[in-house]
Order: sequence, then C-alpha cells, then structure tokens
Amino acid sequence: MPSSLFTPTALGEIALANRVVARAPLGGAQVALVAMRRNGEVVAEGTGKAVLGSPLKALTWFVNEASTYCGGVKAGEFVTTGTCIIPMAVAPGDEVTVDYGELGTMSCRIV
Repeated sequence: MPSSLFTPTALGEIALANRVVARAPLGGAQVALVAMRRNGEVVAEGTGKAVLGSPLKALTWFVNEASTYCGGVKAGEFVTTGTCIIPMAVAPGDEVTVDYGELGTMSCRIV
C-alpha cells in the first residue's frame, strides 16, 4: 500500500514566485527558521526539520515513492516537500508575511 503522495494541507492553494534566486545552500533549509506573521504578529514558527527531518530527505522520499507507484516525477513538474509550520486561519483584510530567513520573505493581503 503506498504512502500518501498528496495531502490537501494547503487546501489546493499555493503561492509561487515568478523566479527563485537561491541565496543559501539547500542543506541550510533544514535549520533555517521560518516565521509566519498575521497582521504583524508572529503566529507560527518552524524549521525544515519538521518535514521528515530535512526537506531534502522529504524530496528524496517523494521521488522514490512516485517512481514506484505513479510513474515518477517528470521534468517541469512542481513538487513541494510539505510545510514546516502549522497552517493558520486568515480572514479578508489580513496581511500575511512569511520570513524564510536568508531565502527571503513573501507577503500578501487577503481579499
């Protein structure tokens, strides 16, 4: 029986950047602190270690499982390794900022 290859934690929604510039070694992603703020207040914190101990370990697991059960991962497909913080509730008007340390930040206002 295969493990879950998809969990709808993000409820089918995900934010993507137009381009990504790597400013830190990938190995650092497992220890970098991620802080999520809603309207300026920190509501969640975590590190990449929350995802199977390392985002690279999670990606390796996923690629191996996908290869075994659903034909693998193809060039150009998007893969996410999971979240290192617990998703939070938001409401119209909320401003959400996620700080990924050396990797940068992203913000949005909920409409």
